[in-house]
Amino acid sequence: MAAGQLDVNAVFVVPERFSVEKQQLMRALGAEVVNTPSEDGMGRAIERAHELAEELDGAVVPQQFRNPLNAESHYATTAPEVFDALDGEVGAIVAGMGTGGTLMGMADYAREQGSDARIVGVQPAGSTYGDLFGEETTEGEYKTEGIGTHDVSTNELVDPEKLDDLKTFSDRAIHGEMARLAREEGQLVASSAAANSLAAIEVAEEIRDGSVEAPHDTVVTVFCDSSERYLSKGVYRDFAEWQG
Repeated sequence: MAAGQLDVNAVFVVPERFSVEKQQLMRALGAEVVNTPSEDGMGRAIERAHELAEELDGAVVPQQFRNPLNAESHYATTAPEVFDALDGEVGAIVAGMGTGGTLMGMADYAREQGSDARIVGVQPAGSTYGDLFGEETTEGEYKTEGIGTHDVSTNELVDPEKLDDLKTFSDRAIHGEMARLAREEGQLVASSAAANSLAAIEVAEEIRDGSVEAPHDTVVTVFCDSSERYLSKGVYRDFAEWQG
């Protein structure tokens, strides 16, 4: 939409496994979509974007995984909205880390406000964000989209010193939470939001039980995307179909 308003061409490079609905929406808005092999991960998509930029006149890569404006946008908008709505009484901020921009921006704002809110990252099992904390991680494929990483060197915005904890959930648990959120809460949200929900519940229980310290019992998380953009992937069918 921004490219259309600015009269520039938009080219999105994404792995083939990327949601069909998302790719259709991007094309509907006038973008060109270029696919890379799913097995090569996001790293290859980033490489291909830079290759295309060299081939095209006047092209630029916004570099969402390293562009400080990513985190700054959440520092300037998302975080103030949260703190204003809760009168500053934020006990914990929980968010999945894809680029890491959402959580890093909100963490910066919280600390600037003098808040001791717990900052908790979320990833699917198979993601290797644990490498940043000196943990032994096992890289693997995961169906959860939009969060996690297979190569922490590409996620330059994430500063582990800003995190108090990192929560990891299996695809199976995340799939179950997607179904529960729809059935019990009326929330049609996608897998990254379901992972955030699981983590937020866990953090809330930890605060309630006194196993972690937090300035308030309010836990904030983000529901980032609608499940309607992933229906073709069988998010509401049984787990085996979703995994297939």
